[in-house]
Amino acid sequence: MTHTLDAYRTAILSNGERWITYYQAGEIEKMRDLYEEDALVMPNGSPLLRGVDETLEFFARNRRSGKEVTFRSEMEDLVVEGDRAYLVTQYSMRITSPEGTLTDLNGRTFLVYRKGVDGMWRVWRDMDNSAPDVALEIGD
Repeated sequence: MTHTLDAYRTAILSNGERWITYYQAGEIEKMRDLYEEDALVMPNGSPLLRGVDETLEFFARNRRSGKEVTFRSEMEDLVVEGDRAYLVTQYSMRITSPEGTLTDLNGRTFLVYRKGVDGMWRVWRDMDNSAPDVALEIGD
């Protein structure tokens, strides 16, 4: 059972790494397989996103704005229970506007993953918040 649990944890954490890679490369459509079709995503300071299509459109719109975003994320806690997993991460995000203005944001993400009938772990619920106690830094 421990081997299976380790494999699940590895798969879930790999999804987060792929998300960052795809977003930063502007490959938003590749993010589709990281989300359940009925995902609910609650970005900090933004309206609720219902489903994978709304979620991907939100991220694509952010990319089209001309802002460059760099992420760093670290796991704080991960619990796997049956076909659900609960992940808390710390994140740091640096946003560079087209004019060169830098904005640094730090916070936490709470993610609920659901294991699909195909055996893949995907984000089912996602909530972000700003957190003053997160001190991750983005490398320059």
